[in-house]
Amino acid sequence: MTNATDRSTATPPAGPPLWAPWYGIGFPAAFGRFFRKYADFTGRAGRAEYWWWVLWAVIIFVPLSIVGSVIDVATGFGADTDPASLQAVTESFRSPSSIISYVFGLVILVPGWALAARRLHDTGRSGWWQLLQLVPIVGGIVLIVWYASASRPDGARYDRPRR
Repeated sequence: MTNATDRSTATPPAGPPLWAPWYGIGFPAAFGRFFRKYADFTGRAGRAEYWWWVLWAVIIFVPLSIVGSVIDVATGFGADTDPASLQAVTESFRSPSSIISYVFGLVILVPGWALAARRLHDTGRSGWWQLLQLVPIVGGIVLIVWYASASRPDGARYDRPRR
């Protein structure tokens, strides 16, 4: 039997409020939280919340790519074009596999940016640091290191409860 003080310090089954980081979030909960905070660039996201979503995205993207490629092969899409031609390049953007990938990418674009901004907030950095992606190779490496780094106490300045 637990007493009242034990229950008051325990994390509720639904997790902390959306404005607060959820450290130690589970795999399924990370998927739901990602879409509940669709375009919310405020607050923080712990490492688990960020990396569980990355795993979800890979798990969704790989089968979508395989299905799209199977459809390309089954329909003979692009079989009659010279692979070195400009026409092959432009037609590749209209292939079923490309269309499936583009739709998925568009669906997760804004929430992905928002999650990355919240993850950077948790490390004490501004979400604008995502612009480092524009620096070839080095920018991506720096961001991966920051996304994987531990939470910092000064990141709490990004926590603002909504009223």
